[in-house]
Amino acid sequence: MAHGNHLNVPHGTFAEYMKGTVLSVIFTIISFGAVMTGAFDKGTTITILAISGVAQLLAQLVYFLHIKNTPDTTWDAITGVFTAIQVLILVLGTAWIMWHLRMNMEIGF
Repeated sequence: MAHGNHLNVPHGTFAEYMKGTVLSVIFTIISFGAVMTGAFDKGTTITILAISGVAQLLAQLVYFLHIKNTPDTTWDAITGVFTAIQVLILVLGTAWIMWHLRMNMEIGF
């Protein structure tokens, strides 16, 4: 019995996986170095962390989850965006509720 790709799911080559791994390690080293060396002020360090974090997320989406700009992966990308929006609503809504709770608790002091 042959083992194949029964679901027509795109698979990457070894070179693509290695490229993704190397990029992820590079972005991790950049983030780690920016924090541990203390060479930058707080605002610059946060900016470096945000940029390298987004770059690492994109590298992992492309090289490991195989979400590319092709018709086969359009629904995967739409599902990912929908999930990100739900998580954002959950996190921001929780922060908003907690902030208002804190403000209402301080009225009596």
